[in-house]
Amino acid sequence: MAGKREILEQLERFLVSEGFAVCRFRGCFDLAAKRGEMFLFKVLFDLGSLSREHAKNLKILSGSLSAYPFAVGVTSKGERLLDGVIYERFGIPSVSLETVKKIISEGSVPAVYRDRGGFFVEIDPELLRAARKRHGISRSELASRLGLSKKAVYHHERTSSRMLLGTAMLLEELFGRVCADFRPRIFEESGSPKDEFERRTASELERLGFETNFASFAPFDVVATDRITVLSEVEASASRLRKRAEVFRKFITFIEKPGFIVSEKKPRDSSVPVILRKELKKFSSGTELIETIS
Repeated sequence: MAGKREILEQLERFLVSEGFAVCRFRGCFDLAAKRGEMFLFKVLFDLGSLSREHAKNLKILSGSLSAYPFAVGVTSKGERLLDGVIYERFGIPSVSLETVKKIISEGSVPAVYRDRGGFFVEIDPELLRAARKRHGISRSELASRLGLSKKAVYHHERTSSRMLLGTAMLLEELFGRVCADFRPRIFEESGSPKDEFERRTASELERLGFETNFASFAPFDVVATDRITVLSEVEASASRLRKRAEVFRKFITFIEKPGFIVSEKKPRDSSVPVILRKELKKFSSGTELIETIS
């Protein structure tokens, strides 16, 4: 049975073969992949080891970078992952390597989910409503055939929702396919400053007109969005900054977004623009700051 390292290497080889540019990182994600759209992958052996904190920061990066997050593994709570089935951990779509390959190569898979209580299928409300009317079956009659309430049928026709796989199979015997395809989503999540240095830095950026968000276990600490997204590595310690600057540089080069480092002291050398926190006070607008780091 493949371990985490082997899965990560197989995933990277597959993505490269599909024309993706890739970038590795050790934190809330292990691999970023870009080919027009961006994906962030956290690779684990057992999906149960994905922590709530890493999942939260994956969601923060998802919204900040317009990226689709996935956890990729082999088992979940000791149960081997089934190919073509979407598991979830803290809301993050969690799948086998083969399922990722299918999503990437074919664009989608049927929305079959493993959840408490068994396997579920997401029903496409428009397909269901159109199929029922085409066959001339009332909601009451359909509810009776499926063993559901009329209210449940009405709900499935009004909004995307999940149905037990067994019930969905009965439904498709009547109408043909009415289940939806799985589509990855971009999350919106907010983080908080880790310390006073980050808080004060964010306050200065907000004064310049930026909206800010905060990430942990990521290549950067602060996301500042105005007309464009600027990524900032915030580090008061010069020694720690030197260790993280090169990782930061590689990542902003990979995603092709501007970035700069905010520090209390200027490092001896840096491949990324460095601005002292006190220097942020000199800028009168976000435009002026962006022009300085560009």
